[in-house]
Amino acid sequence: MYQKRKRCNTRSLISHAFIFPRRGQVTLFIILGIILVLALVVVVFVTRETLTVKPEELVTTGKGPVADYIANCIKKLGEEALSRIGEQGGYVDLPQEIAQNGYVHLKTSPFTAVPYWAYGTTRAVPSLQTVTVQIDSHIQQNLRECVFGPGAFTQTYNLVEKSDITADTNIVDAKVIFAVHWDIEVQDKQGEIIQQLIDHGAESPVKLKRLYDTAVRITDVELRDLKLEDITQDLIALEHPNVPVVGFELSCSSKQWKVDTVKQTMQDLLRVNIGQLKVKGTSFVEFPEELPYYQNHYIWDVGDDLLQKSVTVDFHYDASYPFTFDVHPRSGSTMKSSPLAAGSNPLLSAFCAQSWKFSYDVSYPVLITLRDETTGYLFKTALTVHLKRNIPDRKDIIPAVPLQGLSTYSDEQFCDTRNTPITVTTAELVDNGMGVSYTEPVERVNVTYSCLQYQCSLGQTEYDYAGVGDVAARQMNVPFCANAVIRGQKVGYKDGWTSLVVKAGVRADIQLVPVHLFPSLNISILKHTLLGDDQLSAGIPLAKDETVIIKLRSAQRNPQTNQPLEDGMIIISPELSSDIISQQPLEFLAKADFMYAVDVTVLRGEEFIGGYKGNWTVLWDQLAGAQRLTIHIISEETGTDTDLFGLYAELEEKSKHLPLPEFGVQ
Repeated sequence: MYQKRKRCNTRSLISHAFIFPRRGQVTLFIILGIILVLALVVVVFVTRETLTVKPEELVTTGKGPVADYIANCIKKLGEEALSRIGEQGGYVDLPQEIAQNGYVHLKTSPFTAVPYWAYGTTRAVPSLQTVTVQIDSHIQQNLRECVFGPGAFTQTYNLVEKSDITADTNIVDAKVIFAVHWDIEVQDKQGEIIQQLIDHGAESPVKLKRLYDTAVRITDVELRDLKLEDITQDLIALEHPNVPVVGFELSCSSKQWKVDTVKQTMQDLLRVNIGQLKVKGTSFVEFPEELPYYQNHYIWDVGDDLLQKSVTVDFHYDASYPFTFDVHPRSGSTMKSSPLAAGSNPLLSAFCAQSWKFSYDVSYPVLITLRDETTGYLFKTALTVHLKRNIPDRKDIIPAVPLQGLSTYSDEQFCDTRNTPITVTTAELVDNGMGVSYTEPVERVNVTYSCLQYQCSLGQTEYDYAGVGDVAARQMNVPFCANAVIRGQKVGYKDGWTSLVVKAGVRADIQLVPVHLFPSLNISILKHTLLGDDQLSAGIPLAKDETVIIKLRSAQRNPQTNQPLEDGMIIISPELSSDIISQQPLEFLAKADFMYAVDVTVLRGEEFIGGYKGNWTVLWDQLAGAQRLTIHIISEETGTDTDLFGLYAELEEKSKHLPLPEFGVQ
């Protein structure tokens, strides 16, 4: 932006110099007056043409203020084009065939989208020449308006165009150079030619080529090696309890799984694990040595020659992205096991047995964000991932699509259409399944409202809102939505939510489960060896090369889904910094006594050397005031592989000889 010229009353200043002069001084006063006028003209010119950009962003050509002004317009337009190219996967403006086809782009907001550089077996990478042409076109279309717009030189000079504008952008390894041929004749207001400006230029430090080349390499290697499909296949093969694959069980009752639950679990697994993927040769924080699986499977080698230490690459999948999911066999919305046929085997005929084998079809997009660490510039692209019957397969696949075309509706515009009154209540839920079960109002809960991709903040609930009594609530107007999600968040509670069809007067009741976060730095592990006659050795702390994984699973269920609440889990190792350990507190349920299934595993490198498995009832009176937690585990310090296998197989039984985990105040 440029400042307007400051008005100066030169007439009054000059007139004072000629009040009743003596004859001998007339010539001198005339000379001084002329000098003063010229000085004022210079001051006015400098004042008017002062740029308001930051000093480090100002382009100085050495050819005068007009040339500098044009160069700064070129830089502004060039970097504007670079910003849009980074946001839209190589395009200043998305071509209509991409913008209007939801199968070939990923919407990142209601009004922006990132094109898929790979969908199915199709490679759709814009060439670097295409990117360059778009930058040139953007500069050519907008440079004239910038130069002749408000704040330009039109009151000081006449700028006469002697040629068309021709831009020639050069994207090199360490920067982007904007060159423009535009013959401009600079005249004063009397029509006298002051200067002829023909070639102009500016540059940006953005390392677009490095980001582009890295994104192309990732896309091409994915099409060749199907790395993201392999990760997805591994997550299915993990046999998560909610994502069954192959199994057998002695039971007369059929096992069942809800397809929607399996789908949601699969999306959660993808969301967490895709975000851990790193690219070898770029900048990233190494995985700790105690996570060898991630070191071996989540550092992607896309070529030994890739070395982009100033580039970071982030992979992202979100549950709001389109997701195609199917499982075989299925019975409507349910997956079921089948009774195992005994045939002529008299042994099997004496038992009831169930077996199952499921295969999955999965398609989803991944957003890839590359960052130039030297400038902070972001470049985004996306691609789709496909499995067919548990096998990586990009053939004959149509990517998932949520909606056709791009919406120009923003969150703000959507949230402004609040014309439906609803009431939201928030309550604390405590239910330990052991005789304690109650709800009571909890106020100052932050409430958000989601409908499709839109999200609105609704403020906080208040106790005795509008005099309604013993309830925390808030009445608010919201946009209409056929399937809205109302979410409540407050520090010290698990998020609560509910879904509903919005109509006038409807009430949304949100229940939040209180939690107590125990500092991981205040947890001690003592290892014991089981001696003869069921005696225990004295406890010793972890060694420097040992890692402990602690899992807690409560019996309480999520009040919205009736599914078990998420497990609490932490990793403690002497090799981890205290900062990392402090960022993963052990989460307990609060305000009542709760029983937990405790599973503790101690590893030396990748080798299991001990642990603890059993049930533990945590008394709230002890937990609330506790400052330390000591957990005892069984270990085999010098055991053979057979000993360790036996310990692992009998861990729950042998753990009965150990003291229960115990709280302390010091």
